[in-house]
Amino acid sequence: MVLSGYQEWNSYVSVFPSQTTTVSADLIVEQSYGTISISCNQSGAKIFLDGTYKKTTFSSNPVALENIKDGYHELTIIKDGFRTWVEDIWVYFGEISSVDVTMTKL
Repeated sequence: MVLSGYQEWNSYVSVFPSQTTTVSADLIVEQSYGTISISCNQSGAKIFLDGTYKKTTFSSNPVALENIKDGYHELTIIKDGFRTWVEDIWVYFGEISSVDVTMTKL
């Protein structure tokens, strides 16, 4: 049995003449997550995803936000003395969405 958005369900069923066989299936929602990789020119900036604090940036290495539900998300980067950086990003199932952030001083 296949239903979009759910894991495939398979089972063997015995069917006998002149009898009704009832089959029940507990479908499991398909988990579809991706990763966001964030490179930023400033260390110590706070990363928010959909308004929730996640991590802090490092200028020398990208920061990965893992297990992010696929779909649109709002990514916000904040650091005192710099313009707030905001962008909508699409996360794809099983893929890494890369973002390069250049923060500018106020």
